Amino acid sequence: DLLTVYSDASSPKGLRDTVVQALRKRTTGAEFLVQALHMKYDFLEQTQAPPMGVVAPALVNMGERSAVSGLLDHLMNHETAIEDLREIALAVRELGDQSAVGSLTQFVTLYHADSSFLGHEDAIATAAEGILKFGGPSGERFVAQVRDDTQTLPELKSQLVAILDPEAAAKAAAAAKAAEEA
Repeated sequence: DLLTVYSDASSPKGLRDTVVQALRKRTTGAEFLVQALHMKYDFLEQTQAPPMGVVAPALVNMGERSAVSGLLDHLMNHETAIEDLREIALAVRELGDQSAVGSLTQFVTLYHADSSFLGHEDAIATAAEGILKFGGPSGERFVAQVRDDTQTLPELKSQLVAILDPEAAAKAAAAAKAAEEA
C-alpha cells in the first residue's frame, strides 16, 4: 500500500518522493484514499493521520467529491500538519460545494489572526477562495470583513485584497514595480 510506504519513517526520501508522484497520477483507488481520511493521530492508540499533503491532491486528481467531509475534518483538526493545510483547503475548494462554507468560515475565523500561520497564510486564503466560490454574497461579505479586520495577518490581508479585487491588486503591483524601478 503506497500510503503505508509513504508513512513509514524508515522509507528513504527517494522512495517517498516516488510514492507522492505515483499517488498524484492515480486515477483509480479513490475509495482507499477516502477510507484513509478516517485515520487520525492518536497518541494512545499509536495511530498516525494519512499524509494529507499527498492524499488531498490525489483526491482532486480523481475528482472524488465524497472525500469533502473527511477533508474538512482534517482541515479543522489541530493535529493536522500546518504544511498540509493549503493542499487540504485547495481540495475542498475544488471538490466541495455550498455545504463546505460553514467549516471553511470557521477555519478562516479561527486562524486569520493566528501568528502560528505566519508563512502559511496561503492555507487561510485558499479557504477564503472556497468561501467566495460557494458562499454567494454573504461569503463575499464575510471575506471582506476578514480583509478589513485590523487583527488579520498582514500577508493574508494582502492575499484577500488580491482575491476580492484582482484588477486593483494588479494595478497596485504595477505601481509598486514602477516606483521600485524609478
